Formats: sequence, structure tokens, C-alpha cells
Amino acid sequence: MAVQDNTETLSLPFFNPHECLDFMEFVNGSLHQKQHHVLQQPKQQKILNALSQEFVDFMEFQGFNESLQQQQQQREIDLFLLIENERFRLVLQRLIGQHTSTVLKNFESRVSYILNKKDEEITKANTKMIELVNYVWKLETEKQLWQRTAWEAEAAVVTLNNALQRVKESDDASSECCSSSDDRTVADARTTEGMVVVPCRVCASRDSCMLMIPCRHLCCCRTCDDKVQLCPVCSSAKNCSIEVFF
Repeated sequence: MAVQDNTETLSLPFFNPHECLDFMEFVNGSLHQKQHHVLQQPKQQKILNALSQEFVDFMEFQGFNESLQQQQQQREIDLFLLIENERFRLVLQRLIGQHTSTVLKNFESRVSYILNKKDEEITKANTKMIELVNYVWKLETEKQLWQRTAWEAEAAVVTLNNALQRVKESDDASSECCSSSDDRTVADARTTEGMVVVPCRVCASRDSCMLMIPCRHLCCCRTCDDKVQLCPVCSSAKNCSIEVFF
């Protein structure tokens, strides 16, 4: 910016932001030093007024520029905070995911261990149940076997009692025609209180009370029963013996 008259030309200097204060001091000093010259020179007064107005305009522009800079800085700060907030959110989300994954793995391991233990217990329980079922089946089989043996023994006792009854009703128990072993047993029988008693074929001193199975011969006392493995009458193998009470 320049101002001309008939005698001289004055060029206005350009001010940058860092020289504002120096320029103000320069202007104030110039005003104080040349006040009497300015009053005498109207053209120089106009120049000083123009310089003052330019300085005021520059300061206003500088203030506006500073406001824009502050707004730009605020936007940069807001953007930085937004970016940091998003980064923090992602980091926190990743940490939460890792922690959740670790907890789930530990939980799955614990559940798997418990399930394996339960499976082992169920397997043991099933094995024990099978053993119990087999044991019950064995007991049932033995029960049926003993029932069948008892029925056979009962039938043998009935048959023997019938035979003894027939012998009792015979005319002569010591007849010579009785040559078989069963007839000899009956011939050796004696009557006690109305009942026919057969003596033991082993010791001949005690009464026979043990029924041999399966031949069904009543021919041994209780004492001699533990000593014999074969029937004294028919010499067949003895599976077991049953005591008969008269």
C-alpha cells in the first residue's frame, strides 16, 4: 500500500504476525516523537491513520486466523480422541474374547473330565449289574435244581414207604426166595413201634436214615454216610444223600 503527493512518495511496510508488537511500539513511538510534525502536516496524518487502520485490520484478521487454528486443533483433538477410543474398544474387545475363550476351554475340560468319570461309573455299575444278574440266574438255576432233587427225593421216599408197606404185609420176611439185594435189605428190616426199620448196610449197628441219590436206596446211617462214595446196595455213584425222618 502506498500514498503519493507532489513532494514525496511513502511506501507502507508489510507486517507479519511475529512483528506485531514491535510494530505497535514503533507506531506509538513515532506518534509521540512526531506529534507536532503530524499536526502541522495533514498528509502525514492521513498516512498514519491509514497505517493504524491497516494494523487494526491485520489484528482482526490475525484473531480470526487464530480462531480458525483453535477450531482446527479442536477437531484434531476430537479425531484423536475418537481414534484412541476406537482402538481402546478393539483392544478391550480382544482381551474380553481371549478371556472368554480361556474360561470356556477350562469349563469344557472340567465338563469333559466329569463326563468321563460319570461314564466310568456307569460302566462299572453296568458291569456290577451284569454280575448280579448272572448271580441271580445262578441262584435261580440252583434253586430249580434243588427243587427237582427234593421232588425226586420225595418221590423216592414215597416209593420206599410203599415198598416197606408191601414188605410189612408179606407173610414171611425171611423167605429163601428173597435173593436180591433189595430183598436182603427188607429181610434185615425190623419192626419198631409199627414201622419197618432197615439197619445200616455199613456198620449194621444203627438204623438207616440216609437216602442215596440218584439210586434212591435207604441203606446208610448218618455217621456212615460221610464215609461212603458208592451206594452199599447197588454200588452206583452217590451224588448226594438226603436224611429221611420217620
